[in-house]
Amino acid sequence: MPSMETIASEAGSRLFHLGHLDLETYYRLGEKGVFEGLRVELIDGEVVKMSPMGPDHSDALAYLNRHLVKLDLPGILVRGQTPVPMADDTEPQPDFTICRQPLKGAPRRREVEALLLIELSDSTLKTDLGQKASIYAKAKVPEYWVIDIKAKKTVVHLSPKGSKYTRTQRVPWSSPLASSAVPGLTVTLSEVLW
Repeated sequence: MPSMETIASEAGSRLFHLGHLDLETYYRLGEKGVFEGLRVELIDGEVVKMSPMGPDHSDALAYLNRHLVKLDLPGILVRGQTPVPMADDTEPQPDFTICRQPLKGAPRRREVEALLLIELSDSTLKTDLGQKASIYAKAKVPEYWVIDIKAKKTVVHLSPKGSKYTRTQRVPWSSPLASSAVPGLTVTLSEVLW
């Protein structure tokens, strides 16, 4: 493995050819400013550039965020576009992470116990339904939603086993979505989005 200084100095144009990284190395490179100004996530040891966010995606993010926060579910925290460590070499940034709220005064932990992950998908549908679903299933995230902005439907993934979800269902935006992992979390996307 090359030294941190070598990686940092050579990374500019070769950002995605850094070799297999673990989270600690990824964090140290971030602290050195290697990824400054870039939207990236660590997937299976590789630094992956995230797609630019178009207006449909950013609007959906804002409207859904407002709805989820308004639900004010006891003991539940809604995190938007924040990293979720999944393994020693994987830290995706889903659009929403719904997790248990840590108790006040509890020691800070890097791990996040995700109950439901949500990806808003327009240009990344193949990745969200494939690689991301596999990563989230391996991490035993009980429920995963892929909201397909173009087709106006949601693919709900349930019952993770190994690297797959054993149950999936497609729900149109006009039908209510009720989370099985987060009691009280319901949304009808046709009422929340455009």
